[in-house]
Amino acid sequence: MKLNEPIVYEDTFITKIHRTRLPKPCLIRAILYRSPKLRFAIESNEFPRFILNEFNRKSFKVALNNGIKIKVLISQINDISESCFEGSLDLEDAPSLVADPKNRLQCVRFKVVNFNKFYGSRNQLVQNKFTHKLLGMAKFETICGWDITIEEDPNFREQENALKQEDGYIITHRGTVKRSDGNDFSVEEAKNFVDGLRYFLSFLRGKRCGIVCVTSEIADGKNISLMWGTSKIDPWVKNYRLLLGTNGGGDRLSAAFPGFWNLFACKSWKKTICRAINFYLDSQEYDIETGIVLVQAALESLSSKINSNRFRPASRALREALEELELPRNIPHNCKKLKHLVKQFKEDDGPEAITQIRNDIIHADQRYEVSWKAMIEIRELCLWYIEVILLRKFKYGGNYWNRLSAANENTQCTVPWECEDIESKDE
Repeated sequence: MKLNEPIVYEDTFITKIHRTRLPKPCLIRAILYRSPKLRFAIESNEFPRFILNEFNRKSFKVALNNGIKIKVLISQINDISESCFEGSLDLEDAPSLVADPKNRLQCVRFKVVNFNKFYGSRNQLVQNKFTHKLLGMAKFETICGWDITIEEDPNFREQENALKQEDGYIITHRGTVKRSDGNDFSVEEAKNFVDGLRYFLSFLRGKRCGIVCVTSEIADGKNISLMWGTSKIDPWVKNYRLLLGTNGGGDRLSAAFPGFWNLFACKSWKKTICRAINFYLDSQEYDIETGIVLVQAALESLSSKINSNRFRPASRALREALEELELPRNIPHNCKKLKHLVKQFKEDDGPEAITQIRNDIIHADQRYEVSWKAMIEIRELCLWYIEVILLRKFKYGGNYWNRLSAANENTQCTVPWECEDIESKDE
């Protein structure tokens, strides 16, 4: 596939629009455009003209050939004739399920957009007469009997090299989801797994990646589309770090996923995990002050959940959560500007500093003069707290990329709870 070439999901038919059954099914194409911006479209040159008058500025339902109804909006009109028009529709909700919920699935296949390279013990060597490639591969297994395989797309390297600017959308990996016992599973279970995998990969990348081209194999061996469209995906950035590292990252992904899935599959934790990761990702897209407010909100959500809402104010709740997870709460020595700033507070305490500075940002009367560098350090400290709290809750015990490491220090570190020599919590 060429760089930024559109991805065709499938050609199918619309049989009904709102309450009107069409005298002739309308042929459509579901397609994902990757340039000049990411956009999923339902295209046709034979949309019935009546929808322009009835639904020009509002959403409406269409029934696909398999009977599934999805909500859409008119997004583009290219040409109009007496009875029909050429154009495209957008999904109101993306991604949208387009498979019959009654189907029982044997296997789900998908493609990953904009995830990082990783290598591990399961790498695959692909070679021919002229070239050879080492493709990263990882296998995730859960205690509830799911097997997931993710492998590097053979064209990843060529597409990355062709994408000279730090922008765009690359198919980086391919994957499958199956039950380890070979049993079938429901459409809803598949959707939940795809959603969880997207959150997991996006958290580890620190930017939103996407799961696209989701298809499934049903009992008779037939392949069907499971989902259309995609959630938000951040553009490609070259040489962007991976929280669990590149070399050996495949094995670390495999080690972290079961713990992540145990939380994501738990109703009482799923909303907290999703909210915290969304705030974590959003905080790195906005200005520094907005970023601090967002990451503090993520930490407040996580700490309240860990403590079962037993502690107030927010600084105490975070302090108690760090204590419970055996994480240091003092401000790291590399945050020099922040260490100087907290002399105005009672103690060298990360949770107190985060809460005070966040409150100072959102209130009209500001009590502290916070330098730009101190702002950056407080956001980095918040991001680090989110990373280690989540990795701790995932029961992960290996190496990770430590964003707080100084320029002359190794950024690949063992997680704090596995270290004997860590900065004391009471220092």
